[in-house]
Amino acid sequence: MSTTNPTRETTEWDDLQRKFGNLPPLPKEIKEEEIYLENLEKLEEENILDKKNLNELNDIEEKCIDDEYLKIIEKYKNDRINEINRMKAEDIYGEVFEISKENFLTDINEASKKNPLNNNNNDDDDNNNDDNNNNYNSDNYNSDNYNNKQSKRKPKGTHVLLHLYSENVISCKVLNNILKELAQKHKYIKFTKGIYNRIIENYPENKLPTILIYYNGTCIHQICNVLDHIKGGLNNLNMPTFEKFINKYHIFRTCHNNMYNSKDNNSDNYDDEDELNKKYTNTKPYTSFNMFYNKNKGKSTL
Repeated sequence: MSTTNPTRETTEWDDLQRKFGNLPPLPKEIKEEEIYLENLEKLEEENILDKKNLNELNDIEEKCIDDEYLKIIEKYKNDRINEINRMKAEDIYGEVFEISKENFLTDINEASKKNPLNNNNNDDDDNNNDDNNNNYNSDNYNSDNYNNKQSKRKPKGTHVLLHLYSENVISCKVLNNILKELAQKHKYIKFTKGIYNRIIENYPENKLPTILIYYNGTCIHQICNVLDHIKGGLNNLNMPTFEKFINKYHIFRTCHNNMYNSKDNNSDNYDDEDELNKKYTNTKPYTSFNMFYNKNKGKSTL
C-alpha cells in the first residue's frame, strides 16, 4: 500500500529508545488511500447541485450519462423553475408609492400582511389585529426575535419600506431617487414615502431621513437619521451604499446565484456586519405609540 510519506529508516537503537519512551513516537504515516476515502466522504456529504443555478444544472445535465443522476438533476431543475416562477409572481410593485395618514392602514399595515402568492390570504393572524385602536406594538418586535421567527417559518407577508421625508431636506431628496432604483430592482418589496409631519404629527424634522420597515402588520425596524448610518454621510449616499446598509435588515430575498446566471450576483451577498447591526437596530419599534392619537382631543383621529 502506497503512502504519501518518504521511506523512513530507523535503527534498532532508535526503536529501543522509543519503546522505553526516550524518543518521541514517529508521526503516523498517511496513506494515499486514506486521503482518497476522506475526500470522497466529504464530497458525498456536500450536495454540489444545491447551489447551482438553472444554466449550471443544464450544463451538468448535458455531460451526465448516468440515468439515476439525470433524474436528480431534473428534480433540481424543476425546483429552480418553480422558484423563478414564484419570484416573478412576487414582483408586483416596482415603484415608490406616495402615502398619506388617511391611507396608512391600508397601504402600509394591511399591505405588509399580504402574501403576493395568495391574494385571498385570510389566515387567522389577520383576525387578531389591533386595528380598532390603531396600535401597532403587537408582540414588541425587535430585530433579533423577528429574524429568528422569520427563519423558523415560511414567509407569508410582504416587506413594506416607508421613507418619512421632507422636501426641505437634501438627503431626503437624494434618498427618494435611490428608492426609485431599489423599487425597480426589488419589485417584491413595497417601497413607500410620505411627508413626515403629515404622517406623524409633531415628528421632529431633525430625525430625517427616517426609514420604517413593516412586515405582517408590524413595524419591525425603525431607522432615524439615515445619514448617521452611511459612512461618508451625504457625499456617500448612493444606491450601492444604501442598499448595503438596508441589506443588514434582511428584507432582500436570497436566490441561487440569480437563478439563471451566476455572474450577476445581487445585493444579498454583502458581508455580515453584526456589530453595526446591533448598533443601528432599535429594540423598540417606533410605532409602539399610536401615531394617529390627537393629544388635544384625547382620542384617535381615525
